[in-house]
Amino acid sequence: MPARGVRRVLFVNNSFDPLIHRPVEISSQEKEKFGCGVSFVGTYERPRAESLLHLARSGIRVRVWGGGWNRARVSHPLLQIENRPVYDDEYTKVICASGINLAFLRKSNRDLQTTRSMEIPACGGFMLHERNSEITALFRENEEAAYYSTDKELVVNCRRWLADEADRRRIAAGGHHKAMSGGFTHHDILRTVFNAATDSPAISE
Repeated sequence: MPARGVRRVLFVNNSFDPLIHRPVEISSQEKEKFGCGVSFVGTYERPRAESLLHLARSGIRVRVWGGGWNRARVSHPLLQIENRPVYDDEYTKVICASGINLAFLRKSNRDLQTTRSMEIPACGGFMLHERNSEITALFRENEEAAYYSTDKELVVNCRRWLADEADRRRIAAGGHHKAMSGGFTHHDILRTVFNAATDSPAISE
């Protein structure tokens, strides 16, 4: 951005809406309708499909919500692709009804965090996120979120955390506390942007 003439660059993290992204009680019917041991909510991307198929082939049942998955040429009895998006309360219920919520990045964007990176902890969900220096600086590993670097480690960690509900709950609670206290709501981020803008020196034409 500076090379294109931008004089002041402000980096902000992703954020969440506390009116939507919050812990909710899940009934047994809703757990059946929305839940799974391992879930992912997001649009189709080939690397995501390959990682999910790897999980299924390793004996881990995965449920997938989001658009564009009709393009995914993957099939396995343990890979349940709903092929529809979930928004607002349905999205929150998927997170709260799932034991592990995967947070894939979008390789084409070269991003290191996504909206899911904040929304999952805000909902009180257990988050298993692609490891990188940016996200691990925001949520402490094995205290506020869990991480993986390869598909092999993804399988190992899914097995590990599926077998330890008590520790999942502890980490999910830590992530929720960090999300609520870390300045990650939409209002927090907007306040940061507006404060930076009003503190900026006047820019001449």
